[in-house]
Amino acid sequence: MPFRRVVEEVPRDDVVVTDTTASAHPWSPAQIVAVVIGVAFVLLGIAGLARTGLALDDLSGPHDEVLGFLHTPLLGLIEIGFGVLLILAGVVAGAARGLMAFLGIVATIFGILLLVNVAPNRLHHWLGVGDPYGWMSLIVGVVLLVAAFFSPEYVRASRRQTQRQHITG
Repeated sequence: MPFRRVVEEVPRDDVVVTDTTASAHPWSPAQIVAVVIGVAFVLLGIAGLARTGLALDDLSGPHDEVLGFLHTPLLGLIEIGFGVLLILAGVVAGAARGLMAFLGIVATIFGILLLVNVAPNRLHHWLGVGDPYGWMSLIVGVVLLVAAFFSPEYVRASRRQTQRQHITG
């Protein structure tokens, strides 16, 4: 926060001190996108954990369907973590672009890996995912990347000025 202090000498040894404080508050529509997608992933992860349960001795099972996507407890935990990071990117103005872009890249790569069937048995065993989840991840990743790179940023600046007079003599 920039701060400027001006000290003026006035007649009869009086001193006038003026403090000026300026601050900028950046905001972007990308933050709304991050919060909405983040909340959706947290809710999807919670629903997945509610359906599959959370047995810490075996996170790869059981497989259960939530909103048309197969889930395991591990996938539910990953979705909750992903959603929380997106919510943080949305509420912290300076973090929105970088963290959103990173999470968009992660989701896009994950979606592509699912769609080209890289290690389908392992991914299906541990996460319970297939092509529908791959398409959803790819779309979410592209939306996050577009929002992070092309959404405008608005800055609301505020300035506060205080003046004090010290009389000596």
